[in-house]
Amino acid sequence: MVSGYGMSVWLVPLSHNIYRRVYKMKHIPHVTISTNHETVPDISHLQKYYDLVHFRDISNIPRQYEVDPLHSVGFTCLIDGLRTPHIPHMSVRYERTTYPSYDDITVEKPEKILAEVRIANTTSLNPSEWFLI
Repeated sequence: MVSGYGMSVWLVPLSHNIYRRVYKMKHIPHVTISTNHETVPDISHLQKYYDLVHFRDISNIPRQYEVDPLHSVGFTCLIDGLRTPHIPHMSVRYERTTYPSYDDITVEKPEKILAEVRIANTTSLNPSEWFLI
């Protein structure tokens, strides 16, 4: 049984520390490729880098994974050269009981981001405890 989101495959912006600071994120900025893995997934079939493009304005992100215990707000986007079974998005805030507020986020949405494929341990329900492997 998966705890939290289990293990995940993410696209992490190369300058993730800047995005984390700009959007005041308590977690590592990322776009999920896949999640809910019980063990470390094989990523050998993926390219190492992808461009994140066509970001939309911040909004509520609908729940979309088999196990999806948190509500989030963020920017939906596209991954250039990769399709996912869910809507690609970069969450800015997470909450367990209801969608978090984003009225105070006045920073513009990203334009284009170069991101690296990484594996993350997302077993905690606290996004600030998620870490890259």
